[in-house]
Amino acid sequence: MNPESRSTLAGTARLIRFGLRRDRIVLPVSVIALAGWMLLYPIQYQIYYPTQADIDAYARATAGSPALEAFLGPGRALDTLDGLIAWEMGPVFSILAALFAMFMVVRHTRSEEEDGRTELLLSAPTGRLSQLAAALSITAGSLVLLAVLWWVGLVAFGMDPVGTLAQVLAILGCGLVFMSVTAVVAQLVSHARAARGVAGALIGLAYVIRGVGDLGGNFLSWLSPIGWSIATRPYSGPDWWVLLLPLATTVGLSVLAFSLLSRRDLGAGYLRPKPGPDSLRSRLPAPLALSWRIQRGALRGWAVGLGLAALLYGAMGNEVERLIESSPQFTEAFFAGGEITDSYFATMLDFYAIVAAGFVIGSALRPSSEEKAGRAELVLATGVGKVRWAFSHIVLAVFGALVLMVVCGFLSGLGFGLAGGGFDRLPDLVAAGPVFVPATLVLGGLAVLSFGFSPRASFLPWIALGVCALVLTLQSLSAISDWLAELSPYNHLPLVPAQPIEFWPLAWLTALAAGLTLAGLALWRRRDLT
Repeated sequence: MNPESRSTLAGTARLIRFGLRRDRIVLPVSVIALAGWMLLYPIQYQIYYPTQADIDAYARATAGSPALEAFLGPGRALDTLDGLIAWEMGPVFSILAALFAMFMVVRHTRSEEEDGRTELLLSAPTGRLSQLAAALSITAGSLVLLAVLWWVGLVAFGMDPVGTLAQVLAILGCGLVFMSVTAVVAQLVSHARAARGVAGALIGLAYVIRGVGDLGGNFLSWLSPIGWSIATRPYSGPDWWVLLLPLATTVGLSVLAFSLLSRRDLGAGYLRPKPGPDSLRSRLPAPLALSWRIQRGALRGWAVGLGLAALLYGAMGNEVERLIESSPQFTEAFFAGGEITDSYFATMLDFYAIVAAGFVIGSALRPSSEEKAGRAELVLATGVGKVRWAFSHIVLAVFGALVLMVVCGFLSGLGFGLAGGGFDRLPDLVAAGPVFVPATLVLGGLAVLSFGFSPRASFLPWIALGVCALVLTLQSLSAISDWLAELSPYNHLPLVPAQPIEFWPLAWLTALAAGLTLAGLALWRRRDLT
């Protein structure tokens, strides 16, 4: 390496230590959560399919299902518990690894640059490329650590060591590819939100291309890193050479990202944003119009992501009766009353509502984010009151929750109909979606209360969201006591359409959400900006 190259990477080790110290809470929690999540799969399926006869019944139920093949890829070694687990776990964790890598790279590159901290770092004896090198090192190291934890955990639960090694390396490869993809995207766009949006869209596109390729049995699946992960065939004679594809792609895209970074201006991107209009006319009140303009892209992205999942899971509704009835334990986990298919859709809508709470919390916490970034003073200097400004973001959170759940209900019914189940359930599913909104708004109200108390307390609603997701998972395993399950507001909702709509649970959850929101706004009004 020549002296010039050394200078551009100077201080990389120092920035790695700085980044790890900055993420001393976020990173361990994320790694532990992802590692624990994967271990739920062997626990879950050992409960659902305790005997070889149960596994064989599942294999017969899934044989030749186009919907399942489009969603999970070709089923291989489904006559073994390892193969069954890998079939359902592989695509999910390939996407999770890709999303983890995306958020980590954007957090340590474009977000730092956008907030002005990169200039401070570069004023120290650090090279121009050192920040990106540190970001890639931290992300890659975290993914490798995850792969090790996954392998150790899965083998400890009795899965084949060689096949499990191929499985975790395939997932690791997918995460590394999208780490380097995000690094390139971060050089092309000039804002962190845009980088996350573009990278997230590419992850979704890779999944769709993989699905189309696997369903049609053509070469398209080989154009997707998620397709490479599935093509490794971990428990049916692993194809180790496939792992070279993500490795080569990661190296090539990482070199491209460093090359692009070395040639662009600090704070800029190669794709320059279009200038806005000279004047903006909106029928919305000024604070609400600004909130809509800020958050409309995020809402659109969440709607596309959740809608795609709802469409695919809706198409699986035609197969769910055979799948659930293949295991009495599986039937017990999903059955909520009424028809089995209605119980399936009710459980999925409950899941979508928990995921949609991520948008609601982020939207409600937007004033806190603006406060930390120093932009709140600019808005409040125009004469807009603190409460009025914060309330505009709360309105967007409520509106977004309704939109997301209506979209999920509609596309669930649409997917079910397109897969041959008929469109009779579509109106009921559209009406069922908003029933799950009050529980989501409780988490949004907790978000308002947290930033009203202090911007440092903004992590509390995310912990509450994690608890709700954990409760839903443990309930499916029948591994949680009733009083612990009651901690989740989602556990107090009627599981529509399997159960009839009940007014009082919806009313008191809405009242609780309103009370938390009003308390948070009162605290926000009284405290000074940080």
